[in-house]
Amino acid sequence: MEFHQLFMRPMKITVGEKHPLRERQGLCMADLAPYRYVTNKNLDEDLVYQKLKEIGYANEVIQVNDVITRSVVVSMNAMNVVMDLGLQAGNQQYQEQLYPLDIQDFQGAYAKEEFVDMIHKSSDSISYLFIGDEAHGLGAAVTRNALLERYDYRVGLSATPGRWFDEGGTQILENYFGGEMFEFSINDALTTINPMTGKTFLVPYTYHLEFVDLTEDELAQYSKISKEVHRMGYYSKESDEYAKRLERLLFKRADIVKNAANKYEKLKQILHSMDQIQDLIIFVSPEQIDCVLEIMYEMRIPSHSFTMDTGTTAESKYDGLTERQHVIECFKTGYYKALIAIKCLDEGIDIPSAQNAILMASSTNPREYIQRIGRIIRQAPGKTEAKIWDITIRPCHKNLAGPELQEFEKMIWEKEKFRIYDILENAQNNAEALKTLYGEME
Repeated sequence: MEFHQLFMRPMKITVGEKHPLRERQGLCMADLAPYRYVTNKNLDEDLVYQKLKEIGYANEVIQVNDVITRSVVVSMNAMNVVMDLGLQAGNQQYQEQLYPLDIQDFQGAYAKEEFVDMIHKSSDSISYLFIGDEAHGLGAAVTRNALLERYDYRVGLSATPGRWFDEGGTQILENYFGGEMFEFSINDALTTINPMTGKTFLVPYTYHLEFVDLTEDELAQYSKISKEVHRMGYYSKESDEYAKRLERLLFKRADIVKNAANKYEKLKQILHSMDQIQDLIIFVSPEQIDCVLEIMYEMRIPSHSFTMDTGTTAESKYDGLTERQHVIECFKTGYYKALIAIKCLDEGIDIPSAQNAILMASSTNPREYIQRIGRIIRQAPGKTEAKIWDITIRPCHKNLAGPELQEFEKMIWEKEKFRIYDILENAQNNAEALKTLYGEME
């Protein structure tokens, strides 16, 4: 099995017979996310590999070899065993001499004081290339100290480089990485042939808008909060306290739209209309997940939730996989026909086999909806097209009392319209979707 890391030499991977990566033809760094690299001059890598296999850790160890380096890669579960082996070899400083690369934890390591101090103390003769993946996250207050001037070369990677409602953070990123930006848009990825595969980078998709109305009670509540939001807008500019109250009201009103009761009936209609239900991800809010799982159970559609609570520690009951890995494998093999997901599937988790999506709860934040579309339109063997259904609330400005409030609501709807247009403009059926959108706006 060959492991090709971008801009690095190929490596030979050795795994056990039942290891989940055994059948994979190509690996990327994300596949090694649950593992740590372990190298130590006082430890025999072959001995570690064989010892871990002997004591039942065959699915939690990988051997990595190339012409220069030998390493053992182990899960966090097996790390204590490796520590013991190191101590048995007579190396009391073994823990300090380990070289860790924990990809899940490393996302925040570059901002930690120890790491920053290590970079600052390194020799001036060393030139550094800093690659910030998901670079939009680096603009947050807690990670900005990772943007060191010590790095000679810098590359920021992001599908959504601008920070939502954070102009200051966005400006910091632009100043650090430079104003020059290379953009490879969704349209580019849909029309450009990947020379390594002979296919486009992404698969084409269709986009189906499904409008529903708020119930009378929801509309009354929405209208009441909208009046408060409109009134509070004048005061929020003068007071931080009013600004916080306004923010709470906006979240409360957004929740009415996200969790509208009529969305459940529309979901049932969509599921009944599908020729075959498989490779489906339903994106929901925390408040919707139980009702949606109940609907899937009633319709006898094998499904599983995928949330922040889905386990990330390897367990024997999952044959050495984490619960997340187990659920994803069951989804890939077709045992689960659908995943019911909250925000943890928006970013960083790769399930190329997914080719159908139902959006039940979406915000106007591009980072959220672009990442979600990206989950569905990635290339995979045998995948030729993706389908996206978007359940959204029909514009309700006509149902609000007073012309001033109606105009205010039209401004709010413009943001939602921009989100919808952003998705539909690259869809195969964009003319049909656009006709549906403007038909609802008349």
